[in-house]
Amino acid sequence: MKNAGKAGDINGDGIEDKIVPSGILWMQGESDGTSTEEISLEYYKNLDNLMQHIREALGDPDIPVVIGHISDSGQKESAKVWEFGDNIREAQARYADQDDNAAIVTSTDLYSYSDPWHYDSEGFIDLGKQFALKLDSLINK
Repeated sequence: MKNAGKAGDINGDGIEDKIVPSGILWMQGESDGTSTEEISLEYYKNLDNLMQHIREALGDPDIPVVIGHISDSGQKESAKVWEFGDNIREAQARYADQDDNAAIVTSTDLYSYSDPWHYDSEGFIDLGKQFALKLDSLINK
């Protein structure tokens, strides 16, 4: 985090730039939903702990957090790709519900997939737009 703040002249205009983070965008949890049920049940605690540490490192305990709700393509022969994904989804929703400076993007449930694990291009583009809308709503609440 400290090195990221020492960006220098990012755009090459000869003026030292200063990076000012405005939020945290978080799209993760699939691997936690694949491992074991025990790992998936620890997700909420781990997510909360990590966000506290990132906020502390950024020097802003209230910096907004926007979470992308993981979704499952169902493209695995035995059905779900993320066996314990529902535990992750519940933890993500609970985090967004319990933190006044957090929100969740749920449009991921409507996306198509390029393979069993990844959204198609249209989904990723929409995810970026939804992240921006949610972050804006948290910043301007």
